[in-house]
Amino acid sequence: MNRKLFTAAFCSILFATSASAAGPVSTTSVKVSDVAFQVFDLTPADGIAAGYTIRDTYTLLEATLSRSGWDGNMYGSARDRPSSASTIELEYRNEYASASWNGALGGLSLSVTSSQSIFTGRVDASQSMLVTLAPHTVFVFSGLVAQSGTNPATQGWSYRLTSDFRAKIYDFGDPSHELLFERILGGDNVPDYAQTDPFSLTYVNDTDLPRELSVRMDTYAYAHAPIVPGVPEPSTYLMLGAGLLGICWRSRRGQPA
Repeated sequence: MNRKLFTAAFCSILFATSASAAGPVSTTSVKVSDVAFQVFDLTPADGIAAGYTIRDTYTLLEATLSRSGWDGNMYGSARDRPSSASTIELEYRNEYASASWNGALGGLSLSVTSSQSIFTGRVDASQSMLVTLAPHTVFVFSGLVAQSGTNPATQGWSYRLTSDFRAKIYDFGDPSHELLFERILGGDNVPDYAQTDPFSLTYVNDTDLPRELSVRMDTYAYAHAPIVPGVPEPSTYLMLGAGLLGICWRSRRGQPA
């Protein structure tokens, strides 16, 4: 076989093995719901009602899809600071990233889907507010957080599925008085997971003065699909075989009798 025919055969094999199906679809999601504030009066007889006021509520949604491959890089992002229910979405081929807020306290939903190892996807959401808490008041911040990660791969291919949720109360007048709930699930090459947890933070103002608090939630979901070997489709094998037979036939015809 001469050099031109050898080059053609090599290129055919390279093309066929690169034309592989996407890898297993990996999905990570987070949902925050049933968020509520409750107060209790420590001294009902003092004539000062327990309570709180909220101001400066801030919600932020962010999503990114990034790709790094031999044929170039791709990066897409979306960002929104909504004042009412909103959703941001990114989609490219089989890759998908979405973050939404239903307009209620908490009410955050995140989802990332990745099926190709050259792609990574991440979505973030946060919500914060300032709370003025009355004297002699117990303040309870609670809700539910559901996190899941799914990877249908049956072999030990490399991938990453991670989700995180944090709830925090911070006292501006006493920085040492910080309350934190955090739940991180997933990681590198972890089994599928699905977990729903209640969270609750309790702040006690036992002073005679109001307290200024920062109350916030931060969450993210991240997915990087398994790195899988190229597996050509059956039709690709047929095309490759036909092409190689044609090359061999052409080569034999070119040989002297």
